Amino acid sequence: MSAIDDFTEKAQRFLRTAETALELGDHDTRASRCYYAMFYMGEAALIEQGITASSHKGVIMLFGQELMKTGH
Repeated sequence: MSAIDDFTEKAQRFLRTAETALELGDHDTRASRCYYAMFYMGEAALIEQGITASSHKGVIMLFGQELMKTGH
């Protein structure tokens, strides 16, 4: 399994957890799990472009610089 597959699977798992949290009315957990699902998909998108980051902040910064600003 590739790193992209790992991050995608993790994001899907976090979304399932968010759905459960929604059913329980736990909106804080729901928001957190949705955030991390997006974060992991962002990390997968960077890897797909051959870019890696060594920190959480780095992933966010590189996603903006390398994917959003360039239109990817």
